[in-house]
Parts: sequence; C-alpha cells; structure tokens
Amino acid sequence: MKQKARLLFVMGLFVPSILIHAQQADTFISDGIFKDLSKPEYARDILPNDFSHLTTLLDYCKKANKSRAYVERIFRVFSRLLKGAQYVNAYAFGQMLEQLPDLLEQHFTVYKSRAYSGDAKLLNLEPIDRFKEVVNRTLYSRFLNEYDLFKKNSDSFFDMISTDIFEIVAEEATIDQLRQTVIRFLEVGLSKLVWSPEEHDTIWQSVKRMSQQINTLMDHYVVDDDDDVNDLFWTLIHRFCFFLDITGSVLPAEFYENIKQDVAAQQLELLELEEQEHWLESKTSCLKRALLTAEARSRAYQHGILTK
Repeated sequence: MKQKARLLFVMGLFVPSILIHAQQADTFISDGIFKDLSKPEYARDILPNDFSHLTTLLDYCKKANKSRAYVERIFRVFSRLLKGAQYVNAYAFGQMLEQLPDLLEQHFTVYKSRAYSGDAKLLNLEPIDRFKEVVNRTLYSRFLNEYDLFKKNSDSFFDMISTDIFEIVAEEATIDQLRQTVIRFLEVGLSKLVWSPEEHDTIWQSVKRMSQQINTLMDHYVVDDDDDVNDLFWTLIHRFCFFLDITGSVLPAEFYENIKQDVAAQQLELLELEEQEHWLESKTSCLKRALLTAEARSRAYQHGILTK
C-alpha cells in the first residue's frame, strides 16, 4: 500500500488532472439505456435484480475500444445508482461478476510499459517497481539507439524521453483510477447482497462462487492488491453473516452442516488470505461465530423454543 501511495505521488508530478478527466464528457451508447438510468425507479426496482445495462455498456466499450476514462464514468454512474438500492440480488450480482474479467481485461493492460520494455511479465510487479523498471529500460534503450541525436540535439533527445515517461505514467494513473472506481462499485454491491432463505440449497454456493470471482478479477489485474481483495472478502463475509442474523432461524440443519464442513476443510478462497492486523478477529472466526449463533436459533425454532 505504501508503494502504491508513492507511485501516485510520482504520477501527480507528471499527470495534469485534466488528462484523467479529458474524455468524461463522452455520451452513453444508447439514449434508451440513458433514459432507463434516469428513471427514479431504476435504482430501486430494476438495477438490484438486473445488471444487463452495465454489462451492455462495458461490452460496447470493449468493442469500440473506448478509453478508461469512459469506462470509469460508467462505473461511477452505476455506483451512484446502486447506493440508492435497498438491496442487491446476490445471483444477479454474481452473474455480472462472472462477465467482468473478459469485459475489463483490456483496460488493465499496461500497453505503454510493454511497448517501452518489451516484457509482458511487468504486470506481475508492484506498480512502483514496474514504473522504475520501465523508466530504466526506456532510458537505456533511448541512449543505446538514439545516442547520435543526444550528441547533436540534447534538448530534442530529452524531450523525447520526457514524452516516453509521461505516457507511461499517464497510463498507470488512468489504470489506477479506474481500478479504485471499480473496487468502490463492488464494495457497494457486496454490502447490499440478499439471498432467499427458501433457496437454502444455493446460498452458500453463491457465496463461494463470488469469492472465486473476486479472485479471478485479481488474476486479470482488475484488482491488484491483496488488501483490496481482503477488504472485498470482508464485505462479503459481513453481509452473509447479516443474512444469517436475520434469517438463520428458518434455515435447515443441513445448511449449517455443509458450511461447517467447508470451513473445517480449510480450502475456501474466501478465508485463505491472512489478516494484516493479527489482533483483529479473523474472517474464519467471524464466520464461525455467526454460524454458531444462527444454528442455535435454528434449532430452538425447530423445537418450538423460539417462534421467530
């Protein structure tokens, strides 16, 4: 996280804010979609159960090779709308998550860094390390191939290098800004998830699948920081525990048994990441505590001790 902060500071030295927002005035693909989004009932009744407008717009951006700034504006709009929703259908949200890697991957590729360095493995580096490595390789390459220009016209030579570095930093800046906007959108959606207790056979599978989908986003560099992934996992855990708190008494015994078996097996992606703060309760402990309480209420309800 400290490295990311350092990179953002470096970016601030090179990238005017106007560059990041230059294309935000782009219009949406369809007046029909825009009209739907503008209706007050869209955020309340439609979006929580159907993310097809979002995926349609993202698919258009992919095919039309739209800018990252354009995609970022789309996520900002949908984040704002989602904040007005009282809930989010977990299955609809999961279907949207399934499509995101393919729809977003091209916007998180460091094309400039690859062009200047010729190394696709740079994606595996931390942003600040990648920036340093690419700048070093760019300087080496320019001096190696343009040394005659350096001797004849040093001003033109250094202008060329400045342009190289500016393009690299500008790309990193737009990628990071889009990434943070996507993460905020995911946080809003995960914090409002709901499941139907009547569909108890699919609830836990839905939770596990979403944790896998979040990991897939990291595989595609849409999310690139373990702390951000862990925060998303925590949001999912807390929302699931809240669901257990309000509906746990009507869920059957086998529902809890299946989850406890998975937790005991210690093979859940949702629980694999270690906590940075060891003095705080872990995700595993939090989930076990919620399960214990909800299962006790369920047994009491089944035996007539509780009426609700």
